[in-house]
Amino acid sequence: FVVDSGYCITLDNVPEELYSEIINSKELIAEWELLFSISDIKEDMLTVPGSILLEENGDKNKKVEFLKQNPFLVLDTKFFSSEFYEKLLATISNLDEKTDGLLINADNFHGLNLLQEKYKEKIKCTYVDPPYNTNASEIIYKNGYKHSSWLSLIHDRVISTKPLLSGNGVFELAIDDAEQHRLKTMLDQVFGENNHIANIAIMHNPKGREQSFVSDAHEYTFLYAKNILTASMNRLPLSEAELKAKYPKKDDLDNYRELPLRRSGTAPFRQDRAYMYFPFIVHSSGEIEIIPRDEYCKIFNGTTFDDDYIGELNKKYKSNGSLLIWPIREDGSLGRWRWGYDRCVSSCKDKIFFVRGRENEKTIYHKDYSNNSMLPKSLWYDNRYDASTKGTNLLKSIIPANGFDYPKSIFAVEDFLRLGMSKNEACLDFFAGSGTTGHAVINLNREDDGKRKYILVEMGEYFDKVTKPRIQ
Repeated sequence: FVVDSGYCITLDNVPEELYSEIINSKELIAEWELLFSISDIKEDMLTVPGSILLEENGDKNKKVEFLKQNPFLVLDTKFFSSEFYEKLLATISNLDEKTDGLLINADNFHGLNLLQEKYKEKIKCTYVDPPYNTNASEIIYKNGYKHSSWLSLIHDRVISTKPLLSGNGVFELAIDDAEQHRLKTMLDQVFGENNHIANIAIMHNPKGREQSFVSDAHEYTFLYAKNILTASMNRLPLSEAELKAKYPKKDDLDNYRELPLRRSGTAPFRQDRAYMYFPFIVHSSGEIEIIPRDEYCKIFNGTTFDDDYIGELNKKYKSNGSLLIWPIREDGSLGRWRWGYDRCVSSCKDKIFFVRGRENEKTIYHKDYSNNSMLPKSLWYDNRYDASTKGTNLLKSIIPANGFDYPKSIFAVEDFLRLGMSKNEACLDFFAGSGTTGHAVINLNREDDGKRKYILVEMGEYFDKVTKPRIQ
């Protein structure tokens, strides 16, 4: 059962008629000074300095004016009477819709059970960073049951999470080498092997952690779908530097890169896709066209190619001063294009094709225009994922004495949430720790004016000292 509940509400959602009560709450003002250093807000920055709230006999009108000038200060209802609490909530319509997040201070197994009815199939993405069961985060266990005790702990919570995931939902769990092989077996059992999406290796500690033989620098995040047939995931955005590196050339339309049109991956031969074997015409003027449809249709009949007719075509266009370029591979074998005939015909009008290669090895390339997103790779090694500089140091800058040695990089969590959810969906973290997942959701919402929601469950004593203050 719920022992206590409350709200943290920014002042822009609080009616001004309640401001006179707010300025009299010494506890709230003390928390504002602790969290937001309101006394550092000088008079030259705003009309009223923050120190006015700390003055016991300060001008009440100026204090109220200070609240009006700082609409995003967070009011915690725990400092007020039930009468104030009820008055405040009564002024907010669509309270659930306007609530950005839910923090639950409880054992996560009980917290997950509390969520079962209201949030059934409403969570798009679950991201968790559980204790890894290493010497630094070892769980309590009996006798020799170290691994099975840890696995039971995780298993029971994952089972409780599955009903909360939406039909297109994604489950993400961070882990290192100590338990990853056992965890994979358990997750395959819970979600089904066919619903496994990927194991992403992430270099979270570039300096490395010294061990007996190998310096440990990476960990993993397992990705599973609730149902692989209906699951949805997003791409990752490219930075300006990444865009320029990937698309180094530019024309009147956009940045682009040059890609060969000839197929080089699986099924690259003429016999694999008969309808993708046809020539481009390169006129003496440099203009590029595709042969007419009637000539295209005579090249092959099903998968049987008329090589005599192909020879006639080459002679015909050569006599006109034109060159036919076929998808011939480097070793002389007959290949095929990546695009079909109709797409190539329409793309010729866009002037995106050009010729590359030496005299007897010419082939067709095309302009591939920039896309500001990319399919995520299975190895993440950017400096932004460094948990020391982008996790530990970041948290210290918010809450100096926080007791967390190695929280996740905020950018790593942001990217995993980008993959798993879109701007109007909800995520769950039932090993919330210092609150990095909630922080990441807030950052993403500020980035694209999204309405993502977060649910964090944490039982540690640091809930009131770190997790909740970080979100505030």
